[in-house]
Amino acid sequence: GSVWRCLKAAAPTDAKHAFAAFLHNLYVYDSKHGNAEWARWMLQRQHSVLEELVGAYPENTGWKRDLSISWSKVGDIEKARGNLSQAQDAYEKAQTIRLELTEKDPTNTKWQRDLGVSWNKIGDIEAARGNLSQARDAYEKTLTIFLELTAKEPTNTKWQRDLGVSWSQFGDIEKARGNLPQARDAYEKALAIRLELTENDPTNTKWPLSYTLMTTQTRHIE
Repeated sequence: GSVWRCLKAAAPTDAKHAFAAFLHNLYVYDSKHGNAEWARWMLQRQHSVLEELVGAYPENTGWKRDLSISWSKVGDIEKARGNLSQAQDAYEKAQTIRLELTEKDPTNTKWQRDLGVSWNKIGDIEAARGNLSQARDAYEKTLTIFLELTAKEPTNTKWQRDLGVSWSQFGDIEKARGNLPQARDAYEKALAIRLELTENDPTNTKWPLSYTLMTTQTRHIE
């Protein structure tokens, strides 16, 4: 219908990218409405289009980033299906692209955050597979990136929240490894960040919940 007429009127590459965006919107819609298999199908179609675009135009960093996001979402779906090996493979493909992008432009904070997210997802998979040392290494890399980002923009509450979550996960993995003093230190750092966020924005309902959860975690290792 109207979507296809719009696509045909555009230049071929622009039409393909528009189609990929359209498929992504369908993926989001199906995901929100519990249509997991349709969402997976839409994501696979979008992913194929993005791979074709990046293969034809490898210098287009915007499309490369889109492909990395697509790989990350593939990983999310495989993880939800219990396919940890496939999920890790997808996350690592996303990570490879993001490493390349950050090497080209280390000042791009959006790409740096993307890379931090990739390390975090790989850490989750390693933790789920019982590889605690590898999980810790991945979470530590996430933590390093988010520390650098918040140092650059201390007032960015989104990055502060990311850092709080990262400290909390680092505490979880140290607790699982039996390193309780390190776990407590990480939890307290997460708690301090979330307390500050709550004080700065008392109307945000997410901050008090995070504060309560972190307080509980800290007490559990006393």
